[in-house]
Amino acid sequence: MKHWQLSGSTALVLLLTAPAALAVTPEEVWDNWQKLVAASGELTAGATQRNGDTLEVTGLTFTAKNVEEGTTFSTTLDRLAFRDRGDGSVEITLPETYPFTVTGAEADAPASFTVKTVGTGLSIVASGTAEATNYDYAATEYAVTADSFKTADGKAIDLVVKAAMKELAAKYAVTPGAAGTAIESSGSVASTVVDVVAKDAEKGTDVTASVTVGASTGTSKAVLVDQALMANMSNALKAGFMVDGGSTVGPVTIKVNATEAGKPTAFDATLGGANFKVALDSQRVDYGFGMTDVAASLSSPDVPVPDASAAFGELAFGVKLPVAMTDTPQDFTALFKLADLTAADGLWALFDPGAQLKRDPATLILDLKGQGRWTADIMDPAVQEQAAPPLELASLDLSEVLFKALGGEINATGGLTFDNTDLATYGGVPAPTGKIVANLKGINALIDTAVSMGLVPEDEVMGIRMGLAMFAKPGAGPDELVSEIEFKDKHLFVNGQQLQ
Repeated sequence: MKHWQLSGSTALVLLLTAPAALAVTPEEVWDNWQKLVAASGELTAGATQRNGDTLEVTGLTFTAKNVEEGTTFSTTLDRLAFRDRGDGSVEITLPETYPFTVTGAEADAPASFTVKTVGTGLSIVASGTAEATNYDYAATEYAVTADSFKTADGKAIDLVVKAAMKELAAKYAVTPGAAGTAIESSGSVASTVVDVVAKDAEKGTDVTASVTVGASTGTSKAVLVDQALMANMSNALKAGFMVDGGSTVGPVTIKVNATEAGKPTAFDATLGGANFKVALDSQRVDYGFGMTDVAASLSSPDVPVPDASAAFGELAFGVKLPVAMTDTPQDFTALFKLADLTAADGLWALFDPGAQLKRDPATLILDLKGQGRWTADIMDPAVQEQAAPPLELASLDLSEVLFKALGGEINATGGLTFDNTDLATYGGVPAPTGKIVANLKGINALIDTAVSMGLVPEDEVMGIRMGLAMFAKPGAGPDELVSEIEFKDKHLFVNGQQLQ
């Protein structure tokens, strides 16, 4: 399990857009900002000078290290200004340009680049006290350009990335505390456009890409602790580190055009919407994402069909798990869903030119819940190195298990409980008790089609049908089968017949 770690890029965002514990005076603003950034990296300033109602900070450098990847991230800002607005609030002014440098990267990877920002109607205002600070961020448009990319050995990379966001609005609340600095935020963007242009004369490649994103919103809560604790997530969580956030994204359009060795390639995709959530604290982890109405197409001389397109109605993934080691079982859930997957006839024709297979939309759903407990601290790096997770499973319920494709359908329901004191009955697996019922539709027709296409040899069909007969019985309708698997009194029964 990969450590959760506050990266240099996260620290930079906090540095540039979320000054911490901003207070009534510019000096308090600057002082508390330094304290927040110290939890993420190292911040130094060449000089500070008060000019009237404004505190100017010059020669500012921020450095953060990623121990796992062996890289160092740094940026330099020529000037920051903190202006006392005379009403108990402070206005912050950032420079338009600042360079980023990454060291320790691979020789041919981007190691340095320059970022230029232009904020139209940009306003960053902090208010409140040193103990509890609120600030508002707004802009009618905020544009970012990244260019002047170079590799670690100084070779120029012909790459330009531009992003423009319209109607930005964000609110932050920053509260230092004994456990760490608490940050609560919410924000929205009316639209975002990202354009990328990349060229490589030596390889003869030319790539242009454009991504358009509709209205987006996000909320987050976090408690940041000392950066030294983040190398061991177990220690960080015990110290109070937590994060809880989510976001939604409106319609997305992606267009990519590339030329390599004179051969053009085009990729287009659309997305109806997406969402993301993540929560982690000393007791639980809750992670999930989803997207709807996704369609994509690819055209290239290397693609053997003129229409290489596919689409699906929904993709969702989510897990809710306990994190803490406990004496009693705790609830968990897990979900994977891919609904209404379709492909163009040209792709089907690659393996089914006669259109013998049914091309109905395919769906796969795995929706599980249950109870279990960790017998060791799973956030401890030493425990993560173990071959098997220290999990004691108490129960597992199939809320929904469904697979539909090629005219066939399998669905299953039921649940099991597990006796973790009995590892002998089933060869090292905790003895289960309970029943699972599976329903199969269209399986025999699918087998017949596979045989006629030559996908399954005739001499193997008899064995397949005998296997189905052993574990399934006729269902309510034509070409329907039912399989009832029951664990009872340390025995295994299939459709009422004892197998163990």
